[in-house]
Amino acid sequence: MGRLSSYVAVLSNRGKLLVFMNLLFFGSVFITVVVLNWYLPPPFYGEHSSPFPHLLQYDPFWQFWIIFINNLIVSSFLIITLPGFAFFPLSGALLAFRAYIWGELIYNQPPFVLLAALPVIVLEGLAYTIAAVSGIVVGMSWIKPRWLYTESVGRKTALKKSAKEFLILYLFIIFFLFIAAIAEVMFLFLY
Repeated sequence: MGRLSSYVAVLSNRGKLLVFMNLLFFGSVFITVVVLNWYLPPPFYGEHSSPFPHLLQYDPFWQFWIIFINNLIVSSFLIITLPGFAFFPLSGALLAFRAYIWGELIYNQPPFVLLAALPVIVLEGLAYTIAAVSGIVVGMSWIKPRWLYTESVGRKTALKKSAKEFLILYLFIIFFLFIAAIAEVMFLFLY
């Protein structure tokens, strides 16, 4: 129990940044949907084919692993976290761009599909916001360590501390994306 509480403490230390990234992500999704509803004609909900025909050819076990690995490696690490290592504002900007893309995808879906996919949207969105936080933390540690840590530490020490935080934050990301992949496979069978 002590290890879990120390992991949660790492997450709560970045609470303000996590709240801001959640507001940025889910607010951007909401604003995109509202703006598209305002300016584009309402979508037609006639015949609706599956948007995932390539995934339906696999059995559920492989669907789960394809979704999980893609979300973990490509979506959260390569697209959101890794650019933040080089320049920390990129993680937030790419998170907002991903939210815009999700808003476009959600806009033209029928309401029953949106309600069925809501758990997946929330879990993946939370994982992506934590991924953005981890990219920002590591990026800021070598650019401006004083912005992260109250004690005076050098860049090398700050980078080591942020690397430990990064690994702990990625445990949360793995957990949320694992649950989201299970929910997404279940959604694919319902849809």
